[in-house]
Amino acid sequence: MDFITNNANIFFFVTTILVIVLIIICLMILFLVINAYRFIQRVITKGDTLLEETKSNEFFKKGAPIVLPMILPIISFFAKKKMKKSK
Repeated sequence: MDFITNNANIFFFVTTILVIVLIIICLMILFLVINAYRFIQRVITKGDTLLEETKSNEFFKKGAPIVLPMILPIISFFAKKKMKKSK
């Protein structure tokens, strides 16, 4: 009977250690997800303010009709490549 109780003790000890490690890993992942969410929120709000500043900028209004037709085909070319790779 001693053999069975020793194996059971070892099993519960190993299981306890694994559960603690899994809880720590889950907490770390949760922490990283929360930080990523906060970072994305800050980027979006900064992007919105930059867009508003750009809309009110006179230099951009004068240069956009000249520059955008040159830049948009390049952006669409790379966007199509990225979409093909992701599919």
